[in-house]
Amino acid sequence: MKWLTILLVGVSIMVFGGEPPYIPVDHPMLREQAQDIPVEEICTPRIQGVIDEMLALTVDERKENRMVGLAAPQVGIPLKIICVDMHMTIERIDFSPPLEVFINPEITWYSEEMESFREGCFSTGSLAGIVPRAQKIRAAAYNREGERVELELEGYTARIFQHETDHLNGIRFPQRMTNFSHLHWIELDQIEEYRANYENWPHTCSQEEWLEYGGFST
Repeated sequence: MKWLTILLVGVSIMVFGGEPPYIPVDHPMLREQAQDIPVEEICTPRIQGVIDEMLALTVDERKENRMVGLAAPQVGIPLKIICVDMHMTIERIDFSPPLEVFINPEITWYSEEMESFREGCFSTGSLAGIVPRAQKIRAAAYNREGERVELELEGYTARIFQHETDHLNGIRFPQRMTNFSHLHWIELDQIEEYRANYENWPHTCSQEEWLEYGGFST
């Protein structure tokens, strides 16, 4: 398709050539709907190249013991591609397995049972928070070979999948929050402290501050 060809020419230079590779927190792409990839385009060199670049970025980040998911819009590509850690649990922290790729993901069912847990994001800058999510989900997507897959996920994996799929719909985790006293400012050197004490973190961010910080008021 013509739009796809235009979009992806030189994509590795445009998106991954600078530091950092993530688009700014207030960038409009983070508030927009990403575009479906036609199934017949999934195995083309351009789409496979985008996937390879995204996975390479996740490998680098996971060497620093961070990143459990990535969505293409976060690095300036408005396409429905996500990478998800399908092995991590709250109890078992292991950044060695590679992330799995899902294209055109769709969540088809959410459980009524909810869980709240901390989340951070490369697209919310210095913000983290306690976010309610469905404890179980069912989803459908395509893998990078163009095969349709159906998934039943629960717990932390379901949380990651929901978080990354939200990015494809212009949604970030603060928009899923109902209690903004649970939205927190943290600095890079406070991450470990936050993980241990997030339920009592004193540095909160109001909804108004988030809307301005996230570019909604521009």
